[in-house]
Amino acid sequence: MLATDIHGPMTQKLIFGPVDSWLFVDWLFEELQPMVNPYPQRRSIVILDNIKFHRNRLVQLFQTQTQCVILHLPRYSPYLNLAEYLFNAIKARCRNMQSVGFFQSMVTILTAVQEMRNRNWAGLLRDLEYI
Repeated sequence: MLATDIHGPMTQKLIFGPVDSWLFVDWLFEELQPMVNPYPQRRSIVILDNIKFHRNRLVQLFQTQTQCVILHLPRYSPYLNLAEYLFNAIKARCRNMQSVGFFQSMVTILTAVQEMRNRNWAGLLRDLEYI
């Protein structure tokens, strides 16, 4: 799971296997909540894709507690999801590193995420007309 803003990754959690509503909500409250501000401050808009558990009561509670705005992307629209661009960059970097074995692969992924923190994401977002 990944949270990002125009400056790159804010927080991430590496999950082995599928993400369910409990894992997501736990991440939302434990990892993301401290970084989200009341609207209209900086980092006050949370954009989620359209998976069913992104619309449950606990997500609504998160929105109420943080006083943020939650926007849901239309179905099947990865080109609008900023995190997808970051995932693609991380996957490309991992392919270039050619990791072998489970542990080395995990180190590679975490290294790639850290490298992505130092990129000029605002330039990419301007090119995509996101900002």
